[in-house]
Parts: sequence; C-alpha cells; structure tokens
Amino acid sequence: MILLVVLQGSPEGSVMARKAFHVVDIEEILMHWHGGRSVREIANSLGAARNTVARYVAAGAP
Repeated sequence: MILLVVLQGSPEGSVMARKAFHVVDIEEILMHWHGGRSVREIANSLGAARNTVARYVAAGAP
C-alpha cells in the first residue's frame, strides 16, 4: 500500500510538493520512535522532513 502525502504550498501560490510514503516507511518511523530515537534523528536517517516524521509519530502515538 502507498500513501500520498500532500504538503500545502505557501499563500503566494508556490507549487505543492508530493511524496509517496509506503506503509513500510511509516512502520519504520514508528519502530525508531518506540526504540527511543528523536524525531530529528529519525528524519535525518530516513531522509524525511522533521514535520512529516512528527506528524506520523503523533498519529501513531497511543
């Protein structure tokens, strides 16, 4: 399964960025999070934006 993440553009009308995340990628984010890594460490190691990692961590937190 592939999830499509759409990032909002700025009010000035810039182009929106899109990046597909596989469920495996999201599972990997959550595994690292539950393993005690910080959002910044996870983002750096997976090449994702910190805000994106934080969004998935917040959604997956109990």
